[in-house]
Amino acid sequence: MPTETHSKKKFLRIIIYEGDLEKPKTRVKIPLAAFRWVFNFIPGIAKEKLKEKSIDLEALKGMVEGGYEGTLAEIEEENQRIIIQIASEGED
Repeated sequence: MPTETHSKKKFLRIIIYEGDLEKPKTRVKIPLAAFRWVFNFIPGIAKEKLKEKSIDLEALKGMVEGGYEGTLAEIEEENQRIIIQIASEGED
């Protein structure tokens, strides 16, 4: 009997905490397939601004294409924390 392999969909998740650093204020979940497509349309100036914050989108793209799963970046400033991660469907 053949076995079917179902891979879970993966998502780029961005979680933003403000003030109360325990409860997220904003959650964004983007299917990786869409991220790969959208990545091509990010303006160079936006990439440079992110690089100033130590976020290298080219490196991030390489990790995504390489199948990485987990936290890509965690940025903390005063009363704000941003977490960028790749997670499979159903993981919170």
